[in-house]
Amino acid sequence: MAPDNEHMAFTSDRGGKAPAAYLARTDGTGPVTPIGPDGPMRLPTSFSPDGRLLALTELNQKSAMDLI
Repeated sequence: MAPDNEHMAFTSDRGGKAPAAYLARTDGTGPVTPIGPDGPMRLPTSFSPDGRLLALTELNQKSAMDLI
């Protein structure tokens, strides 16, 4: 949940694709926006205090987990 309580980041396999990270409004209005390109699974971890940045954990075969 973003600090503004108006946005949330989540991971989903929307549309039958591999799990990916998305950003959406908490009230369900507006588009659901993918975070980053298709690729390794990314799990939203936390927003910065001002809500401008989002830390993600990326699962990848070479290094297991990376914080991006």
